[in-house]
Amino acid sequence: MIGRLFRNKSTGQYYKVENIAIDATNERNGHSVVIYRRSDTYSPVFVRDLPEFTEKFEMVDDRLYD
Repeated sequence: MIGRLFRNKSTGQYYKVENIAIDATNERNGHSVVIYRRSDTYSPVFVRDLPEFTEKFEMVDDRLYD
């Protein structure tokens, strides 16, 4: 998943997964989150819960975007 390209199912925008992290906030300790950013421009880094990310995004063949 890390380094792969994903498409947001609702907007069609492409995003690259930068990393997977573990949320260490007391109430959410141990939850996996995805760190990602837009692939076409320098953009802020976004964070989303892993289950929500996999629901809202789909992996695309990133060989087309090298």
